[in-house]
Amino acid sequence: MNITDSIVVISTDDESTAFLRFAKESLEVLISTPEGTAPLDRNFGLDQSFLSLPPETAKTLFAQELIEKAEIYIPEISVTEVESQVDSNGNIQPIITVCRNMEYEELEDDEDLSTEEDSYYYDDQDPDADNFIEGDEDI
Repeated sequence: MNITDSIVVISTDDESTAFLRFAKESLEVLISTPEGTAPLDRNFGLDQSFLSLPPETAKTLFAQELIEKAEIYIPEISVTEVESQVDSNGNIQPIITVCRNMEYEELEDDEDLSTEEDSYYYDDQDPDADNFIEGDEDI
């Protein structure tokens, strides 16, 4: 049993085409990545062990895993429902209903995230900066 490469994403609201495209692409990446294979975050992706189970059990575990992981890794969307169809070859065809997560707050581009410690380390008024001589290895 496998998950098909093409998923169907449905919106519960009248969301923009850009939002639906973002949701579909993000969910496709999450679904197609086996858990443990992403180098910087081994928890990213889905645990693929459900694929060896009977179809009805696999569909239930797939839906549960997808909802949990989407909440963590794609906080902009909320997965409200996951239905799956199993084709004659035993492949799962997911039909995922999503909506915009209204609790998710994007950071504004102009929002300053610096701290007092940052100004200490990145201060343009570094007194030693003027004394640096290129090629001086002792500094």
